[in-house]
Amino acid sequence: MTSSQPAPVACTLDGECSKTESAGACGCAAPRAPTDRVVGASAALAATGALACGVCCVLPFALPAALPAAAGGVIGWFAKATPWAMGLALLAVAGGWTWALLDSMRTRRKPARSTLLTLGLGTAVFAAAALGWHYEREIIHLLR
Repeated sequence: MTSSQPAPVACTLDGECSKTESAGACGCAAPRAPTDRVVGASAALAATGALACGVCCVLPFALPAALPAAAGGVIGWFAKATPWAMGLALLAVAGGWTWALLDSMRTRRKPARSTLLTLGLGTAVFAAAALGWHYEREIIHLLR
């Protein structure tokens, strides 16, 4: 008998198997080894659990260090984008007022109060941003 063949098994009348005949001779099934699917699923489950535990345990320590680094890059990009962003904002505010004026002339009616309030607020915010950008050095110097 070679090591690759299953051990001989035989069935008795009461359904019990004995080790005298080969497996399956009278309906007795040989014990099964775990299949590749079970092993793969177990490994995937263990890896998912390890990842979840790693994220839950490491993230509270790593996030405070990573966020300022990422935020610094974003703030630096916005600082360089300020001139053209201010130009786009000026075009948006001027376009809004122009649209409201043209619509008012076309319909021969006053713009709605909410339209005037919204455009006024947009103009005020743009003016504050433009003045803040223009006088940034002086403002920072006064705050120190």
